[in-house]
Amino acid sequence: MRKNTPILIAPENMPIMSCPEDHPARDYVTMHSRFMDKYAELEIPWKGREHEAFDFEWHCESDGRVWLISTFIYHFLGFYHIQWNWLENPPYIMEYEVDTLEKIGHAYQVLESWERAAKNNARALERSIRLRLRGIGMYEDEIRAALANHVD
Repeated sequence: MRKNTPILIAPENMPIMSCPEDHPARDYVTMHSRFMDKYAELEIPWKGREHEAFDFEWHCESDGRVWLISTFIYHFLGFYHIQWNWLENPPYIMEYEVDTLEKIGHAYQVLESWERAAKNNARALERSIRLRLRGIGMYEDEIRAALANHVD
């Protein structure tokens, strides 16, 4: 995380920050904000840090697209995820939760093709593994916790 940078939280999600620290929605909102601060915009050669700029391009067999790491991050993770499923706490599964699980499935397919393409590029491979575990994994965990909350 960049030093002295407060995490950015969508105003709609602020009520979630009053939940206990181990609540899945609060954990997700906090981790997502920190994750984006750490991994987004790494492809930009910022002044004084040009040597740190990095991106990686590959062809994904499953969807036929050419992807960049930056495109992947912004497409699958680079957004404010408003926690409507926790804020409204409906007694039913919300349509966007089902859509999100499908999107996460696609993200894993794209990550797998990235890992195959990056097998000789340690920096790209390391970033893929981190995104799998920290980014997509935490998003999937949060959605599954919300779905379980509807059942309880």
